[in-house]
Order: sequence, then structure tokens, then C-alpha cells
Amino acid sequence: MTYRNETYGFEIKYLSSPDKDVVINTTTYYMGFCNLGNSVASIEIYPKGTVPYPYEFNGDALLAVNVKENPRNLSIDEWIAENCQNDWPLNSTRENIKVAGLNAVKLTSNYIEFGPPEDQPLIIFEKGGLLYFLNPYGDRTIWSEMLSSFNFFR
Repeated sequence: MTYRNETYGFEIKYLSSPDKDVVINTTTYYMGFCNLGNSVASIEIYPKGTVPYPYEFNGDALLAVNVKENPRNLSIDEWIAENCQNDWPLNSTRENIKVAGLNAVKLTSNYIEFGPPEDQPLIIFEKGGLLYFLNPYGDRTIWSEMLSSFNFFR
């Protein structure tokens, strides 16, 4: 299955399985670091019949996406320095990767708070004056597939 965001022109493929429930959240996944706020969308994968209410993620994996305007044309490093003061991305391990053919920075925390840090990085890249923030969480096999399918259709 595919999630398409018409506003920002991206899509993400996600698994469809009879033993999984999928929730597409377009307002409620809060990215509580670096002044990111609510995500544009998150794709959440749960074992069948375990979607929580009220909302609290405890599923297999999720991939949250946030988009911020960058009117001052800050580099990723400048944006992090300005918005992540006293927050984990400042002291993280940095890796240069590609997302949708674009250069991206993958930041991995150096402390364990919500599980293994390598299972919940922050990935940042720029396209068309916008900064994109991808925050996968949970089962790395599942979110890695979603991340590798992230693509722009315009």
C-alpha cells in the first residue's frame, strides 16, 4: 500500500499484512524535540487488534514525517544548532545517507530512553526550500522498508 501526501508531493510504501493494522495519522503524532511539534503524517504499524485508544504508540514500527519551511535557507547543521538546544540531536552520531536520491543526515542518539537508539534516529534533508524530518521508531526491518520507499512524485 502507498501513502501519498499531495501537499508536499511525497509518497511512502508500507506493508499490508493480514496480521497487522495500519494507522495513517495526519495530525496527532507529536515530535517532541527540536521544536518540531506535530508531524505532517505518521504511518504506524501495529499487531492485529492492538491499535491503542486513546492514542499512545506501542506498535511494531512507525515512520513520522514533518516538514518545516526554511525561509532563511539554513543548512541542516545551522537548523539543528538553532532549534535543538539542550536536545538529543546536538550530541548524536551523524551519518550521511541518501533519501529519495537527496543528501540527508541521519542522527542517532547516544542515550537510551525509549529503546535502542539505532531504532529511532532522526533523518533530515532539504528539498525546494523545505526541511524534511523523518523519525522512524520501533522494528528497524519494518521502518527501513518504509524509509527506502520514500519518494517524491513531483
